[in-house]
Amino acid sequence: APHFGLSYQPIRRVRLTATLHTARRLEVDTRFTFLLPNAIEQASGLEFVCGYMPWQASLGASYDVLSSSRQTLSLVGTAHFVRWSDYLDRHGFAPTPAYAWADTLSATLGARYRIGDLSTAFDLTFVPTPVPAQTGRSNFVDNDRLGGSLGGEYLLHFAEMNLKVGAQVQAH
Repeated sequence: APHFGLSYQPIRRVRLTATLHTARRLEVDTRFTFLLPNAIEQASGLEFVCGYMPWQASLGASYDVLSSSRQTLSLVGTAHFVRWSDYLDRHGFAPTPAYAWADTLSATLGARYRIGDLSTAFDLTFVPTPVPAQTGRSNFVDNDRLGGSLGGEYLLHFAEMNLKVGAQVQAH
């Protein structure tokens, strides 16, 4: 599935981004026939949808609160829309209208700090569930999520090469 991205810097301290991810899925549609011992032919088949992900779009922005040759402090934010109302289960069916999934809009806020060759990042995100309250025997297990990440990287200079070494931890 094609993905598209755009990055634009209208002024020195501001960066804007946009992405679009088209829907993707792997569909398996198998048909077979067999001949019974009494010479009657029967047919059957299986249909599966694997790894379904709907259309997604994001808008992001970054603003350098502090900017010098030695250090930079940036505040960042992202809004992420997912069209879950088009959801298909593993058998290729949409949920019944009473349990129809909803489109979601997630938000992420964070900060980036760089001093010399050391860079750090901190983010908080909220992702609402697309799944309505479930009852009865059929159930999708899902809930709203709050997440955070903390990371850092260091730029190493040797010979005529630059190498970044980094680590990140996430909790949801």
